[in-house]
Amino acid sequence: MNSEEYFQEYRTWLNNEISRLYCFYYVYKRVQERFEDRADEINSAPCFFSTVIGGLFSVIILWIEKLTSKTSERGLYNFLVFIKSNIGLFSVHNLRRRKQYPKDHWMVKDRQEPTMSSVEEDLDKLQNLPALSAIKMRRDKFHAHFDKDFFSTGKRSKRIILLFGETWK
Repeated sequence: MNSEEYFQEYRTWLNNEISRLYCFYYVYKRVQERFEDRADEINSAPCFFSTVIGGLFSVIILWIEKLTSKTSERGLYNFLVFIKSNIGLFSVHNLRRRKQYPKDHWMVKDRQEPTMSSVEEDLDKLQNLPALSAIKMRRDKFHAHFDKDFFSTGKRSKRIILLFGETWK
C-alpha cells in the first residue's frame, strides 16, 4: 500500500474511532443530564443505569487513552508522526488533486499547509494536554489493569472493604 492509500485508510479509521468516542460521550452526558430531570425513572432501575454509566465511563477512558497514547498503533500521535514523515502528501496541491477541487474552492482557499515545525508543535501539544496523565493513570489503575493495592491477594485492604463491605473474603 502506498502512502496515499495508507493515509486515506488511516483517516477513515481515525474518523470512525473519534466518532465512536463522541457517541459514547454523548450518551454518557445525556444519561447524566437525565439524573436531574428523570430521577424517578432512573431510580426505578438503578442497577441498569449505574451499569450503563459505569460502562460508558470505562469505554470513554479507554478510547481517549487509545487515541492519544504515544504507543498506540493507530492514534493521533501516530497519525501526526505519519504526517511528519509524509509532509508533501498534505500540500494544498495534493489535496486539490485528491478531491478534484478547483483553485478557488473554499476548502483550499487560504489553507495553510502543515510544516515540520507545526507538526512538531501539534505533537508537543498533544503530549502535554493536562488531562492525559490523569486519564492514563485512571485507565491503568481502574479500567485496563487492576491496581495491586486495589485488589490485593493477601490481607484485605481498606479499599476492598469499602467496595464490598466487611463480608468480603
